[in-house]
Amino acid sequence: MVMWWDFIGRSHEEIESARKDWMDSTRFGEACHELGLGLGIAILGSVGIAVYRSEVSDTLPAALPADAASRVQDTIGSAVYEAGRLPGELGTAVLDAARLAFTDGLLFVSVICTVVTLLTVFAVAFLLGPLPKGEGHGGGESGGGAGGDGTAEGTGSHESLETVDGRRPDHHRQATATEDQGH
Repeated sequence: MVMWWDFIGRSHEEIESARKDWMDSTRFGEACHELGLGLGIAILGSVGIAVYRSEVSDTLPAALPADAASRVQDTIGSAVYEAGRLPGELGTAVLDAARLAFTDGLLFVSVICTVVTLLTVFAVAFLLGPLPKGEGHGGGESGGGAGGDGTAEGTGSHESLETVDGRRPDHHRQATATEDQGH
């Protein structure tokens, strides 16, 4: 059904191209990426606002009118607006409570993101396991990797490493310019 709506008013060639893209998983990957972003924002945003509301309701001054307290608990923006409308110390106390609650919500969401990231790293490391000896980056016995001079270390070749668009990395360009000046 979703795909049908995508194809309304398009030519046969566009439909065939879209079908091929979908079957080759290029569109599927984009859809998963968008779904993941949306779910992440929705879930983490809901957790953050739940922490905010809980924290701010516990720390609001008792002298705050009920209708203002309700609006302060909605969002940090509403809290700032309400604090500006309240007299002196009451407004300051409301603003301080809202700022603290908002910061606690952000901290809680940040901790969740950190834990999920670390769990993902450990899961990937566990699932992939150690690389067999000699199959690391660069493939050489010296530890592999790109040499500081821009050569392909460990491959027996002294060809320059270049970026995808054919340019040399900056550190290699600088080394080459220095060598050219010295000759």
